[in-house]
Amino acid sequence: MAVTSSALRGLVVALLLLAVASPLPAQETCTTSLYDAVTATDELAQLKTVIDLAGLKETFSDKSLKITVLAPNNTGFENLVSVLTSMNLTLEDTISPNNKAASILLYHGIPSPVFAKDLQNGATVSTLLGNGYNLTVNTTSGVKFVTPVNSASVVTADIKVCDSVVHIIDTVLLPAALSEIPNYVTPAAPAPQPAECTTSLYDAVSATKEFEKLKTVIDAAGLKETFSDKSLKITVLGPNNKAFDDLLAILSSMNLTLADTITPNNKAASILLYHGIPTPVLSTDLTNGTTVSTLLGADYKLTVDTTAGVKFVTPVNSASVLTADVKVCDSVVHIIDAVLLPGQLTDIPNYIPATPTASAPAPSRGVQEESVGNKLSSSMTVGFIGSAAAFIFALA
Repeated sequence: MAVTSSALRGLVVALLLLAVASPLPAQETCTTSLYDAVTATDELAQLKTVIDLAGLKETFSDKSLKITVLAPNNTGFENLVSVLTSMNLTLEDTISPNNKAASILLYHGIPSPVFAKDLQNGATVSTLLGNGYNLTVNTTSGVKFVTPVNSASVVTADIKVCDSVVHIIDTVLLPAALSEIPNYVTPAAPAPQPAECTTSLYDAVSATKEFEKLKTVIDAAGLKETFSDKSLKITVLGPNNKAFDDLLAILSSMNLTLADTITPNNKAASILLYHGIPTPVLSTDLTNGTTVSTLLGADYKLTVDTTAGVKFVTPVNSASVLTADVKVCDSVVHIIDAVLLPGQLTDIPNYIPATPTASAPAPSRGVQEESVGNKLSSSMTVGFIGSAAAFIFALA
């Protein structure tokens, strides 16, 4: 008996569908999207065309989807076209201008993979169209999905496509009369996610030759952990090496060393906090004559002078910005030419680190900002300060 080409093609399609419907070993990586599966199935040729026209190719190409698709076959779309023709409409009229076709297609998606055996008579299932656009299940004779205006029977059930399931149906399901089908609104593109910060302020200081002495003081003052926090969003005024040389000369004239600012009261840590502004501030955002808060506390501010470049002024000295606006993730660094002092050395508040059980005590003339105090190292001990004092003599 001669076999016609159409019969042979039908046999091949049937075998392909049977193969897809058969249980397969779990795949570690999905290699076939729902769009791929629809494209490879002759019986769903018109469904593919409508997916393309409605602009949902990318949606159904997502291989991570875990949904159920009720896929109308070619006959289902031919019947829809006949209905549209009787209304003097074409399939294209469901696309422009309001893309109701996309809403109709979303009505054919169930948010989770559901096999035919799991469907119960009379149950309602949600759809990807949302907003109360549900389907009612009827299993009195096969499996049928019922809408407020029509219904569709499952022709081929339980076709696995990676983590999704496809049921081929014989009718295009309509959530309402054509005029009442909601317009499709293209989802807004997701906001770009900021790149993960890979460089802390401490990393940036460590990598900058001009900050060798700043790094040494950060280590000696016990603030390495604080400036290693990659979530910080602050401004750091970073004194260069020459700035610390100048400070050493001042201390030497007072018969002091930099180590004397560490032991016993760690005024060096307070001085370092005076070089931090609680928010990232670019030089272009600074206005002449304004005051800015510091991480040392509410009473310890800096005055901005922009009459010749950018300068930060304290009650006892000032520093000019040599290099501005160095971005370190969400923070900003300005390299300055002097170590800023919030007061005479004897008036600088002692630094007491925060502990896990108590907030950091207030400095002698102000209140440290709690958010910063909680970030400060709580592991400093008398023994550490003693070793740090010895370490800091290398600067003198």
